[in-house]
Amino acid sequence: MKSKYFNKYLDEYCTYHQVERDDVIKIEKGGSFSKSDQTNRSITKQGTYFHPDLVVLFTRWIKPAFGV
Repeated sequence: MKSKYFNKYLDEYCTYHQVERDDVIKIEKGGSFSKSDQTNRSITKQGTYFHPDLVVLFTRWIKPAFGV
């Protein structure tokens, strides 16, 4: 994550709850899927997954109105 505030919060959250970062946030990078490729129809799982406690904080980073 690029946000210094979010990373600092995440560090404090992990320290307080005695958990590792990998226990509360997962970033899965996958390949691409081409509609023109008829032989390979699999779509790689990809995305950013958060512990529910972190969702509102992260969405406020994207758009402050989400925190209201």
